[in-house]
Amino acid sequence: MSDRTYKGVVKEVFEREWSDRDSGKDIILYSFQIETEKRYFRTGTNKPSFNAGDAISFVADGKSGNVDLKSVTEIDAGEATPPKAPSKSYSKGGSSGGAAGRDTYWADKAARDAEITEPRISYSAAQKNATTLVAAALAADVLSFGQASKGKRLDMMVDFVEQTTLRLALLQINAPAILKEAQDDS
Repeated sequence: MSDRTYKGVVKEVFEREWSDRDSGKDIILYSFQIETEKRYFRTGTNKPSFNAGDAISFVADGKSGNVDLKSVTEIDAGEATPPKAPSKSYSKGGSSGGAAGRDTYWADKAARDAEITEPRISYSAAQKNATTLVAAALAADVLSFGQASKGKRLDMMVDFVEQTTLRLALLQINAPAILKEAQDDS
């Protein structure tokens, strides 16, 4: 990778709760911005020893933004600010929410996913599985709707698929508890 030395005044230090992929435990990931760069620099699970307003120098991977924490040193504020070049005025497109807007967006998205998106996905998968199960049961002649008219049998089959969908969806939603109980029993 391409390590590069950066200097600047820390604009803000961020911490974000995250679920570790390997262990499944909740962890906190840290990152920060300096005033001279628009990008974010990451320190992983290591909380930075500096705060917003501190002037620092550090080495980070130019592509990923991962910081070598051993390289972080405090510097004089004058060293941190490069000479300003004449600037052009550009209009900003899109949202000007900044970091706070991003944090709000991700928090709202997580809540929306937990409340709406994930249950919809679970229900849709359960409905597909229920339809397949009912079709297989009818084909194997282990399920019958009697001698009722075709319309009545269709209504009965739709009701049966809906009941089966609800049972399967509840099993999916409760899967972590069911699996833990089964593991405890074995």
